[in-house]
Amino acid sequence: MIATELSRFLEGDRRSNEGARDNPLNSWRARSGRRSAYPQRAFGRARALLLALFVPAAACLVPQSVDPDSSKLHVPPSVVIEAVDPQLATSMIVLQHGSIDAAASCSCRVVLDIPEVEEDDPTVTLEVRWFVDYDPNSPLTQRPAVPSQFLNGSFDSTAVLRQGPSLPFDLGALGVSDGVHVVDMVVAEQGAFDDTNTTFPHRAMLSGYASAAFRFVVSVETDNDSACRSDPPWARVCAGSGP
Repeated sequence: MIATELSRFLEGDRRSNEGARDNPLNSWRARSGRRSAYPQRAFGRARALLLALFVPAAACLVPQSVDPDSSKLHVPPSVVIEAVDPQLATSMIVLQHGSIDAAASCSCRVVLDIPEVEEDDPTVTLEVRWFVDYDPNSPLTQRPAVPSQFLNGSFDSTAVLRQGPSLPFDLGALGVSDGVHVVDMVVAEQGAFDDTNTTFPHRAMLSGYASAAFRFVVSVETDNDSACRSDPPWARVCAGSGP
């Protein structure tokens, strides 16, 4: 459109100049060595037209949005299963305790550790929630067993792998008794949990988000003939010995 307008304008000036050359006054100026004002005037008008056509276009740039596209599903993080200790990845983890431990003021625990979590966006902070024996129909089991853990994102790294969470499954701290206990680790982007959901309280996701989960099954058993295990990932923590 700009080229068409400019061409049309210059064609009009050309015709004006041809008429100007037939003007006796301009013929006299040519013979007397005086320069006609028509070429300069035509050039000045053409330059003015170019400025009028191009400058507004440069002043009307459409701003680009920098807001994230919220219509796409947020890709959930994932647990690097190969990094989990094979002793914890078994179908049943046995945690023993007994009178020998109680007499020595020792508590028995097993550290449920997930060494690595993969997240494609290194800037995203992840929230981890741990649940013990979660039952959607039992409000007493629905709250996280411990406060949320956060795997912080960073703008200074491009790594997609980050250190994962862990839960010391301690009989005294968690208040569990003998029997089989199901421990669920749920991880998602910070802010993705829908805490208003009543179908799966405290672990449901907001629309557009998804979570990853990993399950441990722990069998707590009484053994009064020996002390509980202390080799990692188990630990026997006695009073005065520190965590």
